[in-house]
Amino acid sequence: MTIFPDSSGIPEHWEPACGAIFDGKYEVDIEDQFSILLILAYVQLSVPVLTLISSCIQARMEGSKYSLSSNILGLASIAGASCFLSFYYIDWEESDEQLYARLFKSHIGISLGIACAGGLILVLFVLYLLSQLICQKCELGNRAKSLVSFICATTVLCLLIAAPVGSVILGYKYAFKGCESALDCIAVDAKSCLKI
Repeated sequence: MTIFPDSSGIPEHWEPACGAIFDGKYEVDIEDQFSILLILAYVQLSVPVLTLISSCIQARMEGSKYSLSSNILGLASIAGASCFLSFYYIDWEESDEQLYARLFKSHIGISLGIACAGGLILVLFVLYLLSQLICQKCELGNRAKSLVSFICATTVLCLLIAAPVGSVILGYKYAFKGCESALDCIAVDAKSCLKI
């Protein structure tokens, strides 16, 4: 299915912008977009698990007590991915429209929250690095240590928020921009998406 914004022959009840991605420059239909969202959900589920395991190993190696509060974004990412996987894999009936629509909206809302919080944390990382570079003494390589820890922390954070950002980019219009009818053809097997 390919839906372009300037297509003629689109039914009255269908919003042309709902099927188009990147303003219709690429032939990516709704099923392809939700397949990409499915891949992003699996990434969103697996990357935080790896960061949780590595945080536990690091805490054990340092002999410190592990705190889950340092991985709130990872736990939220797992919750958001679980919402999408529930939306995608459960065989819904047409009468369950409110349930699967809320699951999808929860996934996009959680992903949006992760993206915003991750962006704010990234700004804090940059400000911390600048304060370390400006105010830190040059003895014993403190600036180099600060730079290396900034690079590592930023890389992990970018890996953690990349999939939620992609989910928001692809799914926001289906959750909050009036394109909910596309959710029906994805979630309910009895309905098929419009073919043009």
